Amino acid sequence: MEKHIIKKLDSEQVKSLYYERMKYDFPSNEIKPLSSIERGIAEDRYDCIGLFEGNDILGYAYFAILKQNNITAHMLDYFAIEKSRRNTGLGSEFFRLLSVYLKDSSIAFLETENPEYAKNDTERQIQIARQNFYKKNNCADTGITACVSGAEYNIYKITSSRDFDKDEIRRLYLEVYRRLVSPKFFKTEVLIHD
Repeated sequence: MEKHIIKKLDSEQVKSLYYERMKYDFPSNEIKPLSSIERGIAEDRYDCIGLFEGNDILGYAYFAILKQNNITAHMLDYFAIEKSRRNTGLGSEFFRLLSVYLKDSSIAFLETENPEYAKNDTERQIQIARQNFYKKNNCADTGITACVSGAEYNIYKITSSRDFDKDEIRRLYLEVYRRLVSPKFFKTEVLIHD
């Protein structure tokens, strides 16, 4: 068995994943335009990391990045494992390997669907399974909830170099979005609940 490694994806790999896999891995309303991802990469506000076995991309993790006031924050925007390799432990292995990538991050966090807002029991069970995956991989629920474009999320902390209180995490989360989306979208579609 070949060893798995992580490395930054090049522009052709990002484009290939976008057209060949993202549409199967995420609901269409959650997928940003490719031009937004490419612009973020060019402006050093976005990173695309792949999990490789030889030349094969087994998984990918995309991060929005905020660098501000000596703080570097990473928000996990997309995380997926190739469909045929899911439920084999590969996602957990990828998460462990990502800790190397995140070693210089002040804080890394993610949003995961809030099962309290699931449309049905099947959706709720999938969302609970995702939350359990993140908990199993040492992510902590921050107690912060948000709504982005009508989707309700819980915010989980992946890692941090120090303790960040809820107000700091809220501020960083909002600032990541402020720089990631248009001003109109941010004003009308991004909300943190109190």
